[in-house]
Amino acid sequence: MKIVTKRKRLASMESIALTDIIMNMFIFFFVSFSLLYTFNPVKQVNIPVNLPKSQTAQPDKTLPLEITVTRTGQVYVGNQVVSLNNVKGAVTAHLRKNPERVVLLRADEGVNYGRAIQVLDQARQAGAQKLGLAAKEEKK
Repeated sequence: MKIVTKRKRLASMESIALTDIIMNMFIFFFVSFSLLYTFNPVKQVNIPVNLPKSQTAQPDKTLPLEITVTRTGQVYVGNQVVSLNNVKGAVTAHLRKNPERVVLLRADEGVNYGRAIQVLDQARQAGAQKLGLAAKEEKK
């Protein structure tokens, strides 16, 4: 007489469901952290500018509104490209949230001085009270 024994299955339905849940959680966290990194407001704007050197340059601890003028004369408010005539409107929109926010001009050292003054003038007309100029610290 043959005795019938129960065979254990290697993959049961419970283990397949658990694996599916773990994979879904992994995908959820991967996508969530990717989006958090992508839309992080603290990330510095990656617009390449060759800043002039200064012996008195100091790093700013707050998050200023950055206006960038590239060597070609292209103007960015934050990371948005704007024309010179639209700088005032873009700065006004940013300052509505925080009127005490510092506005920092990052202009390439090859930019025409008059162009930089025009951008600063537009920012002042938009209501910016605290204006600054960005420079690299000069190594001694």
